[in-house]
Amino acid sequence: MEPTTLLLVHAAATWAMVGLIWFVQVVHYPLFAFVPQQGFTEWQQANLPRTTKVVLPPMAVEFLCTLLLLFEAPERLQPLAWTGAALMAFVWLSTVFLQVPCHGTPRCGATRLPCAVCAPPTGCARSAGPHAASSPR
Repeated sequence: MEPTTLLLVHAAATWAMVGLIWFVQVVHYPLFAFVPQQGFTEWQQANLPRTTKVVLPPMAVEFLCTLLLLFEAPERLQPLAWTGAALMAFVWLSTVFLQVPCHGTPRCGATRLPCAVCAPPTGCARSAGPHAASSPR
């Protein structure tokens, strides 16, 4: 693939992921607090396949473009390609070790993660029942 096209496809996939992540952090994760504990397992079983269908395509494109850039970018862009690959690795590790554990419980406290990781900006403690969290902003 021609380097300019590759960079444009990579940028498009990256910005698609930025928008998607922003939505998930601001809307999706805070709403976990409103899912009743009794139905959380069923909700999560329905949520994960749907979320995967939306997240996987741009993630895969971004990943493949990153690999291609490592091997096909002009020499003068190699430091930038490697920096981008390192940043993507950091984001993926964050996803695996911080965000994914939040999917196993409607309350972040059970994951021992800071509430800001799972449900910004509303927090995630639900001590008084399934809808005790403050309303999402």
